[in-house]
Parts: sequence; structure tokens; C-alpha cells
Amino acid sequence: MQESDDILKKEVEKIYTPLSVAKEEIWRRWNDKELKKKVDDFLGGDVPEILNKEPRAISTRQIGTPNEEFSIFHEMACLSDLKPLCWEFYDDIFVTTNRDKASLGKLGLLKGLGKKLDPIMKYEKIIDLTGCCENKKFKEISTIWGENLVDFHHSILNSHFPNTELYDASEWYRSKGKNPKKYYPFLLALFIRNGILFDNFNINGYEKTFSVETVLPALQKIEAIFGLKPLIAKIVPEDDIDSIALSSYRYSDSLIQLLTNKKNGKQPDNKPQHLHTICVEYARR
Repeated sequence: MQESDDILKKEVEKIYTPLSVAKEEIWRRWNDKELKKKVDDFLGGDVPEILNKEPRAISTRQIGTPNEEFSIFHEMACLSDLKPLCWEFYDDIFVTTNRDKASLGKLGLLKGLGKKLDPIMKYEKIIDLTGCCENKKFKEISTIWGENLVDFHHSILNSHFPNTELYDASEWYRSKGKNPKKYYPFLLALFIRNGILFDNFNINGYEKTFSVETVLPALQKIEAIFGLKPLIAKIVPEDDIDSIALSSYRYSDSLIQLLTNKKNGKQPDNKPQHLHTICVEYARR
């Protein structure tokens, strides 16, 4: 089992391109007219307009939110010299069995690290988790104080990272097939020349099945078609992946006060709040 996991880990590692290489390669590919035609043909001309003006640094999540992962992404986007874009999926289905999705309804506030470097968390429930939100589209869910869930996350995103550009790709995903196994090759094709994807594909825990059964086959298909691999920059080193920490928010009195005010029906003061600045020396390599 260990041997097969080691082989799989090496296969996943091949997915990534160092940011220092990707930030140069993206412009070579962007200026390649034949490659542009090939990508356009594969996608049936369905490259979203937002990706047709210039290549972008892209984070793909159901809803843009200023958690630790997005903080790292934003810093790496700056290092790439590309404008950051949050590629969203409001029509995706909320389920509590998916840790990343569940974290959007129950905020994990990172207070620090324990003696064994395990995260010390405080959780704040912001939606009804008794089952009434299960299997609903994200855009259909409201917080326990009545605010649309997407709007709430966007409001705190804007307070931390003003003017972050957002794109709801729900219709685009739907046109490519609702099942990730169907649409993922098309998604990866966008990162042949229209942008750099910033992500980690984990082979441990609950994410392993997705990486093995969806990501790797899609990647192999795209490489076979284009003779190039999509440009994907790793957000954190593989050994440092902790999905709980990445989906968490830096604990702060201002964030706690914001949530308390909302739950009590009070209006926030709209003053910007600033997340913990994350060291991203890894991204500079």
C-alpha cells in the first residue's frame, strides 16, 4: 500500500509547475496563435470573456472567501504578476460530508497551533446545519440571520481584499456537464494558456478519490491533446497540507464582533479587517 501511495504521490507531483516557471510560460503560450486556436476549438469557442483579455491567476472555489487558502493564493497571484480571479460555482450543491463545502457554513477560526503543531480551532456556525441546507445550491442558502450565504462571504472577502474580481462559472460548468469527471478536462484546458490555476490536489484522506478518479485522468487527456500540461501552481508544499487550516479564518476580535453583530441583528461598521499575513517564501522559489 505504501509503495502504491508513493507512486501516486509522484504522479500528482508532476501536475505542478513552479510559479517562477509558470509566470514566464503563460505569456509564451498566450502569444502563441496556433495554441489559442487549438484551445478555442477544443472548448467550442466557449472561453469566458473574462479570460480573453489577458491571462489570469485563478482560484476555483464554490464561493470566494478570505480564508487562509485565499490569503496565500492572493499573495502568490501578486508574485505571478497576474490579476487574481476567483472562479466560483454558486450552483454547486452544499453537503456537510465535503469538508471544504461544510467550512463555508461553519467557519473555523484558527486561534493558533498546539504543541504538536495541530490547529487550535473555534467554530462559528453561520447556517442551519440540522439538514435543511443539505443538497441545496449554495446560492439558495441563507445564514441564520437571513443574509444570503454567497453575499456574506463576498462581504467579508471585500473587507479583507477590496475589489477582488469574481466570476460565477455555474452556467459554464453546466454546459460542460454537471459531473466533475465530464467538465474537469474542459476546466483544465483553460489553464493551457488562459491562466494559472493555484491549487493543491491531495492524495490523503477524503480528497484522494477526487484526485485519482477525476483530476489525473482529466490531466492525462489534456496533455495528450495539447502536448502540454495545464499550468498549475501548488499553493503549499505537499507535506504542509492541512485542509482544516487552509479552510480556516484567522481568529480576530473584529471577526468575532462582526459575527456577533450579525447574529444579533446589528449593522457592522464597514471598517476593513485584515487577516493574518501568511509567509509564502515557498511561492518565491
